[in-house]
Amino acid sequence: MSKPIKIKAFTLLELMVCLFLISLLGALIGIKGIDLLAHHRFRSALQTWLLDMERAQILAMHQKCDVVCVLKKRMDGGYQAILESDSPTFSSSSYTWKDVEKISFQGKVIDTLPITFTPSGRISPQGILEITPYKKEKDSMFLDLSYPVVFHSNPIRFSSSPPPFFPLKEKKIAELVDK
Repeated sequence: MSKPIKIKAFTLLELMVCLFLISLLGALIGIKGIDLLAHHRFRSALQTWLLDMERAQILAMHQKCDVVCVLKKRMDGGYQAILESDSPTFSSSSYTWKDVEKISFQGKVIDTLPITFTPSGRISPQGILEITPYKKEKDSMFLDLSYPVVFHSNPIRFSSSPPPFFPLKEKKIAELVDK
């Protein structure tokens, strides 16, 4: 005769410990996920603003008008960017960043900074704009206000001489210098 096989079930204590560990792991992943989501929102809001800045620069050149982007510190501590122009084809737009702690231009914290795109394609003032989020562990974003406008994740140095609009090959530059 064969012996009956005893099936041992989990105890209530073992199930509770297992559920506790699973919920603890889920909470840790959730907290990290919230931080990652906030950082993604910060970067995507700045990328959207950059696309509008590029559009404004192109519009200024094609419509032969000035386009101004005013960066302002708000009363609640965040920052706001307002794009405006005299051109009838340009619709003003506004961006509000609640998760930006400070904006520095050339190393100095700003409260208000107008950035002007001229019909020639130039940007005034030229320099490096640093946008710092509230979370210190998150990286600042750097905006090079020269032609073309570009975001960087790493600190960059400002070159006082902006690059030419259409890069010339070295041979053509040598020909122009010789003439």
